[in-house]
Amino acid sequence: MINAAFNLIGENVLSTLLYVYLAIEVTFYFIYDFYFVPKANEWVEPQPYRDYGKDRCRIVVRILTRVAKLAHYRGQTTREGIRDYILGCYDPITITSSTAEKEDIVTFFNEKPLSEIPGLRRLSTGATSSTLSSNSSQSSADLCSDDQSEKEEDSQTASTRWTIPELGRADLEHLLCWACFGKKRERFLEWEEHELTRTVNTIEERYGLYFTPGSTGRFKARNLSLDDGNSLHRPLLVYLIGMVFYFLGSCVLRMAGFRRTVTSNGLVGWYRSPQNDSAAKQLPYIFFHGIAPGCLFFYTPALLFGLFNDGRAQFLIELPNITWRIGFHVLSETEFVEGVAEVVNSYLPEDQPLSIIGHSFGSVPMTWLMHAPEFRSRIRQYALLDPVTLKLSEKDIMVNFLYTKKLNRIRVLAGSELFTEYYLRRHFFFFNSELWLEDIPETTHSLIFLSENDEIVNAPDVKELIDYHREASPQQKLHLTYWEGVNHGHWISKPGEWRKIKAFLLEQELSILRETRL
Repeated sequence: MINAAFNLIGENVLSTLLYVYLAIEVTFYFIYDFYFVPKANEWVEPQPYRDYGKDRCRIVVRILTRVAKLAHYRGQTTREGIRDYILGCYDPITITSSTAEKEDIVTFFNEKPLSEIPGLRRLSTGATSSTLSSNSSQSSADLCSDDQSEKEEDSQTASTRWTIPELGRADLEHLLCWACFGKKRERFLEWEEHELTRTVNTIEERYGLYFTPGSTGRFKARNLSLDDGNSLHRPLLVYLIGMVFYFLGSCVLRMAGFRRTVTSNGLVGWYRSPQNDSAAKQLPYIFFHGIAPGCLFFYTPALLFGLFNDGRAQFLIELPNITWRIGFHVLSETEFVEGVAEVVNSYLPEDQPLSIIGHSFGSVPMTWLMHAPEFRSRIRQYALLDPVTLKLSEKDIMVNFLYTKKLNRIRVLAGSELFTEYYLRRHFFFFNSELWLEDIPETTHSLIFLSENDEIVNAPDVKELIDYHREASPQQKLHLTYWEGVNHGHWISKPGEWRKIKAFLLEQELSILRETRL
């Protein structure tokens, strides 16, 4: 009798808890759909164009110059490379019978070698990588010059004009409104209208590429920070599980001797002091994680028993906006760099050389630090694991992570989460986050690890860029490890790979030490 009563009470309690949980989830569903999603789709003012100022033409010329050089490197014509790149920035709207009948995407009038394309004569074979793209210190005239000599070249090569018939001038301008200004045209200021026109004219004059007036209506540009999101609903329970992962990860770090630090602007970092005098002489590590539920939770085994097992000073920096955490608060690039500086300088001298390591999206804040005056001269080792910042202005990262409809593990675990997508679409700007290899100082030793079957990064394409750059700039200290037959992030659960990565880090650190003694 008593047992029956207890069973009845237990069933009632479980039923009540189940109904309460379902009520909470239904409420969360409506909040998610009618508040979170619309807010996530609101337009956000883009951050300042750090290396370009108001000279937005430089972005386009820098990208197309690299496209032209790499096309020539792989045996393509310049026009084929530029054509493929530009069309890769669009999604087709409709396919008509006339489109199907076309065999060639680009109309060629008089094809000429790379060195004879207007504005590219200076980029002939044998140029160094500094010619491939301007450094941030170069003036805009170096890239978007309109001097008399180039005008004469353009007039002499008018017969080399070509076009991409699938696109009109309005289609190109629609893409440039996002890429160069981060806004729709109705929000343009007067100077932005002039700069847009100058950019289109520069494309025509330098590359002979002309577009017919208007739009063809056949392709739509992918405008990352202007398009609505493509997220999938997740129950509140998923976010609660993420909080549990974060809590467990934090407990593990505390037990391992890490100290949690919160900066004045809210950035969270973890620090573990060197274990002895010998370890104190080694380069301190700063690690930036990738997109993952629970923040550092899934990285702790690889860090504690692999990369960070030698007792040196170590920092772990949290990126909460990519960890399945509910919220719209975001630190800007400047605020983030200031926060990292506050954490690091709280424990180390301000001139202490550093080794920074990042996985996947962690390569983005590494790029910010490389351009920050307070860090640029201090970074002696630069290790990138499955980096997303190389060739970021190409289509692959954007399409594979945010625009794909395929339900692969990357989309399910990361790319379709609302708050991660909000951060990437509204607060992540490619023009400040792309890593140009020629921007890495010659005093910095770099390690790059690529996974051949990476679902996000086009690893063979990035490898080609690195191979080209190493040939063009042998003076740069860059080592590439190309993992064959593996996927994005495979190393995180492979102790054998931890040891190999650590061996590369130590070997390179010995080279840095020898240089310092010389």
